[in-house]
Amino acid sequence: MSSSAMQRTENPLRPGIGTSGTQIQVQVNIYPITALGNVKAYQYDVTFKPDIPPSVTRTLWNQVESKIRKLPSMQRALLAYDGKKNAFSTTDICSSDSPVILDVGSERETFKVTLKKSATMQMHSLLLFTQKKAQETEEVLHALTCLSTVLLHLPSMMYTNIGSNCFTPQNKTPISGGLEIWRGYHQSIRAMMAGHLGINV
Repeated sequence: MSSSAMQRTENPLRPGIGTSGTQIQVQVNIYPITALGNVKAYQYDVTFKPDIPPSVTRTLWNQVESKIRKLPSMQRALLAYDGKKNAFSTTDICSSDSPVILDVGSERETFKVTLKKSATMQMHSLLLFTQKKAQETEEVLHALTCLSTVLLHLPSMMYTNIGSNCFTPQNKTPISGGLEIWRGYHQSIRAMMAGHLGINV
């Protein structure tokens, strides 16, 4: 369906610009995303059996990716994992619509991982939405979740992750009672009123 034929979503606009005070320039930690390739991405439901907490699933995810790349025609497959129930990739690893089932873990304990395709999205649809050329659809919401997961995937694999925040023990500060203060970083993707996406850091 062409963008002109789609119902547009009217986002709330700023009511006006202030006239009092002195005009200044403010530098913000938001980086614009003004272009997205017309790339198809796939969302997968991820389940581990027996159930294990996210802190453990992340430690096993490297094994999952390694085994997927050993499948036929999957040598260059890359996946972003949210640590819970969702993974995203631009590679259709379930091309036959059958789930991919893998065994990971160690000789002492083995886990069965199932990846089942749950959604398909065109990333360009998200950019059309931010430019007010398309409505907010399920595809747009899936695409936004996909980009957010990709943004957080590598930091979450390297550091302690809580939601959209990652914490590192580097330059930690000890306080009383054996507690420590760790430096944390937040990053997320937002649809901006200026008509593009922004990475908020």
